[in-house]
Amino acid sequence: MYNSMTIVDPAKPFISVVIPTFNSESTIKPCLKSLLEQTSQKSFEIIIVDSGHDNTKEICKKFDKVRYYFASDCLSPGSARNFGVKKAKGDLIVFLDSDCIAPKDWLEKIIKDFNEYPNIVAVLGNYEGSKRIYHKILNMEYEHNLKQVGYFGGFVEGNAAFKKSIFLLGCQFGTFKYNEGELLITQIQKLNLQTLRDFSLRVTHLTEPPFGSLLHKVFNWGINYYLHSKYYYKTLRRTLMGSTLTLISIFGLFCFIFFPWNVIPFITTSTIFLGYTIKNDSIKVRGTPLFFKLMIIPLGMLIRWIFWIGCACGLLRYSLLYRR
Repeated sequence: MYNSMTIVDPAKPFISVVIPTFNSESTIKPCLKSLLEQTSQKSFEIIIVDSGHDNTKEICKKFDKVRYYFASDCLSPGSARNFGVKKAKGDLIVFLDSDCIAPKDWLEKIIKDFNEYPNIVAVLGNYEGSKRIYHKILNMEYEHNLKQVGYFGGFVEGNAAFKKSIFLLGCQFGTFKYNEGELLITQIQKLNLQTLRDFSLRVTHLTEPPFGSLLHKVFNWGINYYLHSKYYYKTLRRTLMGSTLTLISIFGLFCFIFFPWNVIPFITTSTIFLGYTIKNDSIKVRGTPLFFKLMIIPLGMLIRWIFWIGCACGLLRYSLLYRR
């Protein structure tokens, strides 16, 4: 039986940093440079899993500690991360996106978290450095002192660390293009294991999609949430009909579109969503300006609507139209 109480030996942990890349020649150099400037004295390796066709390989060859793999069959970030896990030699496997810059104390913070919380199996971080207000809100960039232990879906796959023993138990990332971390975090939850969300563990994201692209990504998250349920969980319960909040969100959207003169359903569903966000500490995080806290409500509601519309479209497209 798995024992999550194993403490990461501060004297000699070996770390594998896995970076999936696809045509990342414009960002991979500063990403790798930030890793080689880490203040941590612990040994680590860098594993590049590349499925693109630009000059990423030539750039990676110029850096020490880099093990480069070309994997043309890894057609999604999740597949590339699973590939990197198999090649990793470390006791801890840390994931970083190719368009991110890690601060110098990044690995030090990860090791410290694992030793301060020996019962956890993962440390989950976030992005920072955004110039767009909606990204600042979603990333909760004003919160840097909060740490929470529990189960956290929708984590940032490009800034997270896991004990390798989790993958040896059969846990893995989803292989669809979006929302690949949902499968992994759900498998961890089924094992009754906990993760740590560390708001101080931040990396700078060099690329930022415009608002329209962000919503399109959320829509695809919804589709892939359905696909994960269909192909991995073999049930629709977790996807569409099993969530009361899902039905509330869809009902509120339906009323908003077809009965805009009647604001009562919209206000009611928004109030319920407000209670949900407060309960889950999404709105009462310390250090966040009041304006940002208030903006969480409409932005969160919009994202939730689009997510479940995507989920419903996945249901219609893959389960009804193309069922065998």
